[in-house]
Amino acid sequence: MKIGIMTFHRAANYGAVLQAYALQCYLAGAGNEPEVMDYRCKEIDHAHAPFYMFYVKGWKNKVKQFLRLPVRVRKRRLFDAFLARKIPLSIKADRKHVEVLQQRKYDVVIAGSDQIWNPDLTQKDMAYLLDFVPEDTVKISYAASFGTDRLDEKRAVLYKKYLDSFDKLSVREQQGAYIIRKLCGKEAEHTADPTFLLQKEDWERFMTAPPYQDYILLYMIRQSDRLFRTAQELAGKMGKQLVFISDSMKRKRGVRYVRYATPEEWTGLLYHAACVVTNSFHGTAFSIHFNKRMIVELANQETGKNARITGLLDKLAIEYDCRNNIIDLNRDMDWEAVNAALAAWRESSRRFLQFIDTRILNLQIEERKVYEEGHTDDWGMPI
Repeated sequence: MKIGIMTFHRAANYGAVLQAYALQCYLAGAGNEPEVMDYRCKEIDHAHAPFYMFYVKGWKNKVKQFLRLPVRVRKRRLFDAFLARKIPLSIKADRKHVEVLQQRKYDVVIAGSDQIWNPDLTQKDMAYLLDFVPEDTVKISYAASFGTDRLDEKRAVLYKKYLDSFDKLSVREQQGAYIIRKLCGKEAEHTADPTFLLQKEDWERFMTAPPYQDYILLYMIRQSDRLFRTAQELAGKMGKQLVFISDSMKRKRGVRYVRYATPEEWTGLLYHAACVVTNSFHGTAFSIHFNKRMIVELANQETGKNARITGLLDKLAIEYDCRNNIIDLNRDMDWEAVNAALAAWRESSRRFLQFIDTRILNLQIEERKVYEEGHTDDWGMPI
């Protein structure tokens, strides 16, 4: 079956490319022909473009981004190389030429995963709500995320219009299911991030081991001086080296910086760490996958963006105490119970994707019935 995947594969972000890799990898393993639709969203491309200086306001910000140009160019090349190496892509398309994707003749188009329905990221681009997909194509979402727990009234009306056209819906956070229920009256299943569809052993074969051992790993999706200090203090207390995955121009003594890690190397860094300190959803997700001790920083409560991480912990029945937006899981945990909960969630999420095969099979059966009812063989007998 030919499947198109509409997601944030163009973001120079480890979580974004790894979830895209995992979803197409799982679907291919199930006997399908998936490809990621190489759609170029202007807002996403601008945010991760080497020449980001052209898209920011204020001369100080432009100068700052100009100085970062060599870093951004190399990072873009690194992620583009990963896409070419690991992910089958469709022909390129943008909003003005989205019709080329309609010509791919997909049996199914999947929206997701990642924050594809976050209006702050995509702005007015409705492509991730599959507004361009032909009506006779099966449309589903898999572990799609709004990235927030609220939509303004104007966007809510627009989102309802397109979500109503989906054959089946699933989201990455329980809060997303609530938004859809409120908008459309539809039930959306709470499915696991695509990275959880693969087994731990799959990621072990995928990753590249780091050249150093016995370290604390710091990975931040948004800069935080407090989290940096927390990681430094933890490394000192545990007597371990602090490894920081960061392309920042600033350097501090006593810290090993990893500026250009491939997705394979990034995964290996998390896997071999003694403890992971992060404020990233996928940093948290992979730490759980690899049964790692961790310290997780949440965003400010008023942003409404913490459901991504807290919802994941709640789903897997991981007990935590949040103080000053810091969750400290640097302790012995009942990983056997967590892994059992994750295995059950993985299985139910895989069953959701079996809907694809069932849906297409039923359509083929119905088409065959229609054909047989209207045709006879050479002897005049019904086929």
